[in-house]
Amino acid sequence: MEANQLINNIVTNKQANTLEINKRQDVYGNLKKLATRIINELEASGASKKVVSDARHFVDKIRGQRIIKIKPDDTSQNHISVSQTTFAQQVQHFGGLIEVVDTEPLYNPNQADLQLTALKDKQDAMISSNKTAGTSQAELGAARLQRNHFFNQPYTGYVDTYLAVKRAVKATFGPTSLEYRQIRKLPFSRIRA
Repeated sequence: MEANQLINNIVTNKQANTLEINKRQDVYGNLKKLATRIINELEASGASKKVVSDARHFVDKIRGQRIIKIKPDDTSQNHISVSQTTFAQQVQHFGGLIEVVDTEPLYNPNQADLQLTALKDKQDAMISSNKTAGTSQAELGAARLQRNHFFNQPYTGYVDTYLAVKRAVKATFGPTSLEYRQIRKLPFSRIRA
């Protein structure tokens, strides 16, 4: 009964985690295109080259591009990936882009989704989805640990208990008995973390 409850708890938490991950993908899905539209709007607004350059820095980071390009004649094969595209880093880069356009008085787009209030709402949604996805991931991890502890506990866990029962049936009825032959091929192994 408790084992079924622990397994069902994992299934429930896994479904909740998948749902939150999918929601986060929806929130982040258009970020690169949005960043491109923001930089285009900023250039069209007549902002200075310095402001556009500062904004392009964050757009490049959102896209996962290198800020400092690798020289073509560099033969070193030990280039470290500089892609900063984790969800938390994307929030940071998007926040930096918002700060740049917020300081530019000429940035005043007609499209509602490019206006500062919409951009800040998008950033808030990104932060919120990160938190809920992280929380659901932690809950799933805790459920797995609880299940593993229950099954793998030495002597009293399900695995050791069932292995002891198999040995007891073998000892009581013998290795060639009908009772033992019915259970001998049932596998019981510890859950690997």
